[in-house]
Amino acid sequence: MKIQGEHHFSFPPSVVWEALMDPEVLSRTLPGCEQLTQVDDDTLEGRLQVAIGPVRGQFRGTLTMTDRDAPNGYAMCLDGRGPSGFMKGEGSVALEPDGSGTLLRYDLEAQVGGRIAGVGQRLLDSSSKVIAAQGLAGLECQLAARQLAAQGEVSGETSGETRSAPAVDLPAPPSQAALAVAVASGVARDLIPPGVRLALTIAVAFLLGLALGVWLGGGA
Repeated sequence: MKIQGEHHFSFPPSVVWEALMDPEVLSRTLPGCEQLTQVDDDTLEGRLQVAIGPVRGQFRGTLTMTDRDAPNGYAMCLDGRGPSGFMKGEGSVALEPDGSGTLLRYDLEAQVGGRIAGVGQRLLDSSSKVIAAQGLAGLECQLAARQLAAQGEVSGETSGETRSAPAVDLPAPPSQAALAVAVASGVARDLIPPGVRLALTIAVAFLLGLALGVWLGGGA
């Protein structure tokens, strides 16, 4: 299975790189992440809840980063296993300046086995794209929150006041419910033709309106 894509960040490569090297930041961006710890300089170990189609379960795995070239990119090796199957993969992450921001490109060749492989190639492809997109969007939110906190600290220093920076709550990773909705929407976009998708949307809206009307009528 090939997993590849890109994402534009509104921050320079050095800032994005620093976040990618921080387990605490990554733990707040990975969908379904329950735990992420640093084993050594190159290896992270984590526990994630994964839901793809009818297959759900907890996965434990490692992410090893090699050939690091700050802030340009690194190679990576993934190894995850759980009751629903396994995933092993090798790939790379590349960062390059893009105006005042950064363009991140990722490319991963993965092997999937067990029950999770039985959901079908197209569903796996669509799900992986949605999960990757959510994770990168979450990283953008983390960077924005950290920048806001840093600006508060600088403001306090330049004003000559000795005060604490305003508290900034770092965003949490997407909930399992939010992730499931996003995966379902992404799969629909990839697998259902636009005309059929519109018809389904109208049908669902009609059914919801009918159900609401019946409920209101019953309560009158």
